[in-house]
Order: sequence, then structure tokens, then C-alpha cells
Amino acid sequence: MDVNKSLPVRKRIRLSDFDYTQKAAYFVTVCTADRKPYFRDVQGTLTPIGRLTEKSIRSIPTHYANVTLDIFCIMPDHVHLILIFETNAAVSLSTVIGQFKRYVSKHAELLLWQKSFYEHVIRNETDYQEKWQYIQNNPVRLDVSPA
Repeated sequence: MDVNKSLPVRKRIRLSDFDYTQKAAYFVTVCTADRKPYFRDVQGTLTPIGRLTEKSIRSIPTHYANVTLDIFCIMPDHVHLILIFETNAAVSLSTVIGQFKRYVSKHAELLLWQKSFYEHVIRNETDYQEKWQYIQNNPVRLDVSPA
């Protein structure tokens, strides 16, 4: 029996011809496994895991010299952020997000995350403003502010 025929084919979620180490701005969404609300309580206050997640997001530029954290928000079951690769980086966007996810999971002592993440390469100023505004407005329903 051919084992490969029984495996589901995963949809490619990255652009096949795009170099994710190059200078660009990226809108990223990372969700928890089964969309469990680990990050905020019912009042919208960051939980201990939410604070750990915030600390990890804020530390991304200290670990990756060419990566700037522009804006982010932490929702109960997902995070949105814009990362800007100022120059071509030695690491890819997948590496940066993967390290972030591993750090939070390790220190929370939980397998928190869905596989992979959503990304959108920001193509121009209008696109950037739309994504920035989305992050700015997303937490309004929780009465919390983006960082």
C-alpha cells in the first residue's frame, strides 16, 4: 500500500515564489489550538499566558536585529501583528513566528497554537494602513488597546 496516498494534502499557505527573508512588512495572525481563549479573561484582561505572549511579542526585535515590531493586539484566542523586516534578514518570517510560538508554549507548559499561521505581505501604503487600522480596531469589542 502506498502510504502517501492516504495522507491528506495540505493547502499551501505561503507564496511559492516569495522570499520571506526579504525586506517587507508582514501582517501576521496566529491562533490558539481549537481557538481556546488562553490570552484574555471574560473582562478582557490579559491572563498570565497573555502577559507571557505580550512579553514574547515585544522581545522579537531584541532577538532579530533587522525585524521591527510595528503594532500588535492580543485577543482571547489569537494575536495580530505587523512585523517589518528592515533589510533582508538571515531568518525567515516562519522562523521568527515559529520561535515565538515555541517560547510561549514552553514557558506556559502547554501546546497552545494551531499549526502554522496566517500571513499577508503588505504591498503598499494603502494596504499597510488597512492592516494597521484592522489591528487598531480589532480589540474594540473587548475594550482593550493594541500595543
